[in-house]
Amino acid sequence: MKESVLQLLAGIGLMIGTAILAATAGQSGILNSAMASWVQGLGTLGAIFAAIYAGQVPLRIDRDRRRDEHREFVTAVIDAAQYLDLQVERLRPHVAGRYADELAKDFTAHNHSRGRDAMDKLLDEPLTKWPSHILYIRTLKLTDTWITLFSTVNGYEKHAREDGGQMRDIAFHRIEAALAEYGKAEQAFKQSIAGLRLPD
Repeated sequence: MKESVLQLLAGIGLMIGTAILAATAGQSGILNSAMASWVQGLGTLGAIFAAIYAGQVPLRIDRDRRRDEHREFVTAVIDAAQYLDLQVERLRPHVAGRYADELAKDFTAHNHSRGRDAMDKLLDEPLTKWPSHILYIRTLKLTDTWITLFSTVNGYEKHAREDGGQMRDIAFHRIEAALAEYGKAEQAFKQSIAGLRLPD
C-alpha cells in the first residue's frame, strides 16, 4: 500500500512538472508553438494515466483489506476447530479402552471450551464474511457432530446407571458411532480448508 501511494505521488508530480514546463516554455519563447503543443500533449497523457492510476488505488486498497479480513477469519475458524478437535482427541483413548469413569468426567469438564464458544460466534456471522459457502456448511456440520458427540457422552452415565453392563455397551456403541461421524465431518472440513483459495 505504501508503494502504491508513492507511485501515485510520482505520477501526479510528473503531470504537474510537465504542465509547468509546457507553460514556461510557451511563455518564454524557448520552444516554438509546435514543440509547446507536443509538451502539452504529453502533459495531458500524463494527467490521463495519473487519473486512471489514482482510480485504481482505492480498489486495490479495498481488495487488500478484504483479503486480509478473509485470512483472519479463516485463521479464527481453524483455531476454533482445533480446540474442538483437542477435546475429541482427549476422548478417544477413553472410548478405545472403555474407561467409563474417565469418559463423561473428562469430556463434560470441557463442554464450555473457548473453541466451542468461538465457533458459535463465527457461525453467527453473516455468510458474506465467509470466504466460501462450502466452508461455512462444513464448519456447521463439524460443530453439529461435535455437539452430538458431546450429548452422547453426556448421556452415558444415565444409560450406564439404568442397566449396568448391557446399557453401558450400547452407550459405548453410540459414542463410537458419533465419534465416527465427527471424524467424517472433520475430514470434509480439512478438505475445504486445503482447497480454499484466497485472493493474493
